[in-house]
Amino acid sequence: MNYTGIFFENGTHMTWNFGTPLEYPKGVKAGDKATVVVHGIYADDDVECFIVSYDTFMYQPKGTLLHITTRVQNGAKPVMSGQRATATPSKIQYFEEPFYLTGEWK
Repeated sequence: MNYTGIFFENGTHMTWNFGTPLEYPKGVKAGDKATVVVHGIYADDDVECFIVSYDTFMYQPKGTLLHITTRVQNGAKPVMSGQRATATPSKIQYFEEPFYLTGEWK
């Protein structure tokens, strides 16, 4: 695996950093439990993702909104969901009440 992130029981994940060497937020190591806040959802014809935050972070180190891809179709790639949400924030629908997901850093 050449990326770090928080992985959830349902098989989804929130990528933190893509590439090697593997990087985590300061003070975090593989195996640590982590909770994200789910603030809203982005969707278009090809991709869909939850917009999340971890601790005080809303963005990956490279500048893409933190997100969990939930749908990919029409030849799109999962990475596109975060890229498109970041590029068109006006299309994000924010929830009145955020919810929480807990996973594990890997």
